[in-house]
Amino acid sequence: MGKFEEVIRGAGLSAEQVLRRSATLERKGQEGRARAQARWKQRQLGEKKDYAGMARPPSGRGVSERQWEAALADRPLPGTVRGKLLRAVQAVLARRGLPPVDAAALFGTVPPRPGPKAKGA
Repeated sequence: MGKFEEVIRGAGLSAEQVLRRSATLERKGQEGRARAQARWKQRQLGEKKDYAGMARPPSGRGVSERQWEAALADRPLPGTVRGKLLRAVQAVLARRGLPPVDAAALFGTVPPRPGPKAKGA
């Protein structure tokens, strides 16, 4: 049993709860559309660095069952998936009145999966 699974089982969380909460948190709504539109307007002005600090809109996709199973098996996951899992787990824990957990406690020593290498590097 890996670190992620220990934390999940110890808190009594189920896959259904976390996956449902992830889908809810990542859903695009009015606020997400407003964020995307504000970033788009900054890009249209040609000021690329001005939108770098702006809040990103939600992706619109929650964590999948396959990603959940990979996390339970302590396989390396991309940073975006780790972030989504962390937000969803913290939201479920907060709803139950339990203390939040940080990324190091949730994922342990499992490194994030490296992304594709840049062309020409």
